[in-house]
Amino acid sequence: MSGPDLESIFDRTEDYLLEHGLEIRFSDSAAARAARVAAGFPWFMHLLGQTALIDAHRRGARGVSESDIAAALQSLPRRRLAKQFNDRYMLAVKDSYARELVLRLFAEWKDEDVPTSEIYKRATSLGVTGPSTYAGHLAREQCGSVIARSPQQGRLYRFTDEMFKAYVRMRGSVYEGVADLVKGSFSS
Repeated sequence: MSGPDLESIFDRTEDYLLEHGLEIRFSDSAAARAARVAAGFPWFMHLLGQTALIDAHRRGARGVSESDIAAALQSLPRRRLAKQFNDRYMLAVKDSYARELVLRLFAEWKDEDVPTSEIYKRATSLGVTGPSTYAGHLAREQCGSVIARSPQQGRLYRFTDEMFKAYVRMRGSVYEGVADLVKGSFSS
């Protein structure tokens, strides 16, 4: 779904709540941030909106702000409804800082097919020795087979589940600072 279509989910939620006597509004920045991180998936928009809305209502707030969406993102790994994604993430990362970094680098690539040369270059610059080893782990069943070789070309990989790719981008990292390092490697 497009960003405006995703944001309209919050508009319909506001209308529904108003019909039932609750006047709580989502700020434009909250709706825009949720739509951006939901990456076209309405399920994520519903999950983030529901979490932020419940928290705002419990506080007695009359609106959902962008900081409420940020808090919902932080709580994502603990959400029962996102458990299957969190379990898959933890299986992929296991106890490896380097594997989490490589996984997140793959997830930050905007296209479906991810060139390993770009990911390995960034991983090496972030201190990972032998990033191809960790990519190989992520393609194996023991780590959830979260990536696979693209049918287009052997040196390209893609996520086996695009929704999981979006989840990786939106959740916080297990190892402190990994998410920020990865995002920084794409902004420079």
